[in-house]
Amino acid sequence: MVPKQLGCGTDGKCRCPECDNVLDFVEGEPVKIVNGKVNMEDTEDHYICKNCRLVFRRLVHTDYFNAHPLPKKIKKSPVKKTLATGELQPMQLNRGENGLCSCPRCGADMSFVEGAPVRIVDGKLNMQDVLDHYICEECSSVYRRIAGTNYFQWHAE
Repeated sequence: MVPKQLGCGTDGKCRCPECDNVLDFVEGEPVKIVNGKVNMEDTEDHYICKNCRLVFRRLVHTDYFNAHPLPKKIKKSPVKKTLATGELQPMQLNRGENGLCSCPRCGADMSFVEGAPVRIVDGKLNMQDVLDHYICEECSSVYRRIAGTNYFQWHAE
């Protein structure tokens, strides 16, 4: 698609150049690790047209936006509820053929993060991400490997 300007009114609401619907504004988020890779796609503010299923991302230092197809969200099963953290026991977690693992707490797909070397943060050793772990963006859960085992335990992010 050719970069386009968005029609933004004095009320601050921008309209889709394709269908003229009001766009949803999405504030940028911190950098994320998805499937073990750095994902910076949503770090900048952007707009979404739910009608056309397009994401409008600003071209650097301009008032023009590129349109991209809205990525398909992984839907949670409507039957499964989010479990309380007290209900979660240590468990074995394995990635499926698609490289993802379902969250035992909410059922969404989790990202696998490989262990990293020890880092020094503010003059102190930080060993938080030394071992492999899984992150669930949906319910903000982290499952960390229990040292010396193939079991993972829930931790708050």
